Amino acid sequence: VNIDLHDLNTDMRVFGMLTALEQVRNRMYQNFAEGKTTWLFIDEVQSLFKHPAVIAYFESFWAEGRKFGLVATGLSQNASFMLGSDIGSTMILNSDYLMLHKQSSVDRDLWAETLNLSDEEVRYIDDGIKPGDSVLIQGAGGGGKAAQLHRGQKRL
Repeated sequence: VNIDLHDLNTDMRVFGMLTALEQVRNRMYQNFAEGKTTWLFIDEVQSLFKHPAVIAYFESFWAEGRKFGLVATGLSQNASFMLGSDIGSTMILNSDYLMLHKQSSVDRDLWAETLNLSDEEVRYIDDGIKPGDSVLIQGAGGGGKAAQLHRGQKRL
């Protein structure tokens, strides 16, 4: 199911986001009862952080969803917006995996501080990387951290 809210006017956008998230939550419960995993991909996830009611709902949904087989993926090119929010930082640190590609210098510094990235890990998300270079962080919120460095299609 693809839910597209970009044509909603500003007044209706919050209602549309909450309705869409509630639909996904209901589907998650149904899938869990049937032994299925629910996959949720939210492009430009930072847009949720512009609306207090939406982000409050989404924060509880993000945490609760893991117990009910939800695999939530937030995609963003504006990490500083999320990392500058207490709720956003908590959600990121409660994530099982993070895949970081090239970052702006501001975002790169915030990621390095938030995730305690090594200098080598930071080099995989700085301006000098090639397309496909990345860092996969496992267990960002579990206290431990394991990082895999990727050059293009090769894992190092």
